[in-house]
Amino acid sequence: MPHMPVPLKSSEPVQDEASDVRSTLKHVNQPTALEIFAAFYPLATGYLLAYAALDWISSADLSFPLRVSFWNPLAGLDLVLLIYGGWRYFPLVLLAPLLADLAFGRVSFVWDMEVGQMLVSGLASSVGVFILQRSVTRFDPKLQSMRDIGMLLLAGSIASLLYASGNVAMALGKGLLKTEEAFLAFRMFGVGQFSGMISLTPLLLMRLMGESHLLDNKRRLALGIAIGSIVLALTLVRGQDIYVWFFLLAIPVAWMAILAGVEGACLGLLAVQIGVVLHIGTQHALIGQVSILQARLLVLCLTALAIGVLMSERRKFEQQVRQHQEALFRLGRIGSMGEVAAAIAHEINQPLMAAGTYMRLVETSLASATVDRNEAAQITRKAVEQIDRAAEVIRNIRGLTKLDRSGRLEHRLSALVENALKICRIGLEERQISCRVVLAPDLPPVYVIGIQIEQVLVNLIQNAADAVTPGRGTIVISAIPLGRDKVEVSVSDNGTGFPEPLLDGESLLFWTTKIDGNGIGLSLCRTIVEAHEGKFQLKNVASGAIVHFTLPVAGPFSHD
Repeated sequence: MPHMPVPLKSSEPVQDEASDVRSTLKHVNQPTALEIFAAFYPLATGYLLAYAALDWISSADLSFPLRVSFWNPLAGLDLVLLIYGGWRYFPLVLLAPLLADLAFGRVSFVWDMEVGQMLVSGLASSVGVFILQRSVTRFDPKLQSMRDIGMLLLAGSIASLLYASGNVAMALGKGLLKTEEAFLAFRMFGVGQFSGMISLTPLLLMRLMGESHLLDNKRRLALGIAIGSIVLALTLVRGQDIYVWFFLLAIPVAWMAILAGVEGACLGLLAVQIGVVLHIGTQHALIGQVSILQARLLVLCLTALAIGVLMSERRKFEQQVRQHQEALFRLGRIGSMGEVAAAIAHEINQPLMAAGTYMRLVETSLASATVDRNEAAQITRKAVEQIDRAAEVIRNIRGLTKLDRSGRLEHRLSALVENALKICRIGLEERQISCRVVLAPDLPPVYVIGIQIEQVLVNLIQNAADAVTPGRGTIVISAIPLGRDKVEVSVSDNGTGFPEPLLDGESLLFWTTKIDGNGIGLSLCRTIVEAHEGKFQLKNVASGAIVHFTLPVAGPFSHD
């Protein structure tokens, strides 16, 4: 008789338990309504406020059967929202035109036209975003290359054509537009939207994606002067024929494109477009004149953007060349395998010697009649810390031959000095050398790789200790702010000073006055400091020697 399968009774509780776990995980991973609202609300509110402001600015009273805008940046704003925020904001893109009309009392209550305009506007923008998000386009919203700008212009032009076609088709169907006016309306719809997208979308995307450098101190004043000149030019032509004097506005826009690349071009274009729209709003402009001015503005937009793209590409190329040159310069200092080995040996020798000293103290403690377990454990922990430090030094030594910022963080200089002194304290105490720390009270945090700057301080402290007389030596570590973006650190001693060849600018590599020295310490210090965009300087003073070096201050542009 065949055996009948018998169900296992224990399987039911196991299944129930697994079901409970899945239910719990689903509950844990599901965001709450409050979290969804908190993530959605700020961007949605900013979008609606910007939409209302731009809609109000761009609404010019033109002699035309349809409400055609000379300049329409709203589609560019829609593109930014969908690219940056995602498709969950698409309903908001659809509703924004109706909400703006309600806010400004422009609702015609011809609901088929209102709904049609909403759908045309929203679908045109969504098609542009859909094109950009295809894998074949490889579009980067940070706009890091000329190709990304080109793809954005292509998607924007397609969206503008769809927007113009949809609006003209609806107007013809409702009898609001004559057949002979269709082409002119199509051109004004498309050119107005495309011009608005060119100036607004790249500027907002670069700002939101963290690639904006407009507020750089070196450019802020020049860009302010350029915008002021645009305002001045618009003021001078106020009440006159702007169509004749339009070329005056091209000069500051081109200057801004040269100064700040794509961002500068877009900012200048935005200022010109807003100014021209406000100028047109104060006059009874003929539709033919506005169409000509619109075409000139489009030419200015494309020209300025081309200049901005070329300048951005040039600056990127120059930066790459500079980085390669600096990397080769550093590799020239630590080029051969023997020099690299010397550098590694020098850097790990200090923490390993400290670890050995700690372990000998543990050995002495264990050999004594009374063993203090707490003290032995504390000394052992210090030895382990130094061994870990040696391992981290080996991991970081590679960063000295390349431009790597990935490990940089904000650090308090006082903490870096304290860590360096922990390593040197035993040697200083054994030779009865005093060490004072004098840091300015208003010292800002620095943006550095912490262990590398600690290693610089350790090298300089130990060099100073070797230069002074035991029992009478004094080392002073000080730091003061240097301008707004640097901190100057100094390590001074009352020793014999530096040899004259070093002060005359001779290479620091393999230069040493110690019998057992390898001459790599000062060279590595300078390499580390210069890798942090700092300056490294040796000086002799009446009382001994002093080393100055600068470090970058942590701030809003530290991560660029």
